[in-house]
Parts: sequence; structure tokens; C-alpha cells
Amino acid sequence: AIQRRATAAQKLEETLARLESNPDNLNSKEKRTAKRKAEAIALEEALGNDGGGDDDGEKGASSCNSAEELLSWYREYRKQQPQTDGTNAGKKKRKKRKHDDDDDDEHDYDDEPPKLLSE
Repeated sequence: AIQRRATAAQKLEETLARLESNPDNLNSKEKRTAKRKAEAIALEEALGNDGGGDDDGEKGASSCNSAEELLSWYREYRKQQPQTDGTNAGKKKRKKRKHDDDDDDEHDYDDEPPKLLSE
């Protein structure tokens, strides 16, 4: 539930920033309409199909009743998350497969043992 709210808030933040830069040359009325629509969609996504109320123990997360509250919650949530430098430092590397071109029937893999024909 927390991840769902964070994703919805992030999308809203990005959408609002895009609307502010106005790449589509919208007039004021169109911008307001697009902003309201984005806010409504974000709240719906953040609260889920059950309309919120899921008690996941996260203070303030289920009490987001407006887009402004959702964005405020998201800013606090981001502050609590560990900072990453954009590298793959926290990601596990996948092992590469060993492959002999001259032996098509058998493959040696680092990440899993060979399977028997009876399996």
C-alpha cells in the first residue's frame, strides 16, 4: 500500500512539473483541468480500489484526502528513504551463462544446476 501511494505521488509530481513547463502550449483553463484530472487520478491510485482505509501502520499514509496531502506525505516519505546515487550499487548482478557452441544438448549455467531428463 505504501509503495502504491509513493508511485502515485511520484507520477503526480512528474505530471504537475510537466504541466508547469507547458510543453503542449495549454491555456490557463486547460492547465487547470489537466491538473485537476491528474490529482484525481493520483488520489484514486494512491487509495486503491478499496477507497483507502487499509491500516498498514504507516502514519499519515492512509489519511491523504487531497493531492496536496499526498504530495506532502510523499516528500516526507522520500526523506526517510535511503539515498541512492543512481548507480547499480544496490542491485545484484546476474551471473552470465556459460555456453559451448559445439555442444547444443548440454548447457552449463552458473545460476542453476543442470536438469535431468526425468524432471
